[in-house]
Amino acid sequence: MTKINEIELIKEEMATVKKIFLGVVDEIPSFDITDTKILPYGLRAHTRSISWIVEQVITQQAKYRAKRLGIDDVDINLPDTCLHDCVIHKNTKRYFVNVKIHNKVKNTISSVAS
Repeated sequence: MTKINEIELIKEEMATVKKIFLGVVDEIPSFDITDTKILPYGLRAHTRSISWIVEQVITQQAKYRAKRLGIDDVDINLPDTCLHDCVIHKNTKRYFVNVKIHNKVKNTISSVAS
């Protein structure tokens, strides 16, 4: 695979992950963190900040709405020492995703497919 092909593949995979999480965010424009429909798996023990809570909502909603989002599953039960927040399973691919919360202008989602 050439460098250009590899870059194009990365761009395609990033677009896939972005589409998934934009679908999640479209479902939850505002929320009450005590609502079990928003955090169906509860808050993890180490609640740290508002950004961390929002990241939890996004990853849990991705798991909860996996089929509607066109993905097979989302692994959210990862140790605190893990470098990523969730693993998205789609067809035969896995996307290791680190969700970052910024203002609307700077939203970023980092991922690596394997």
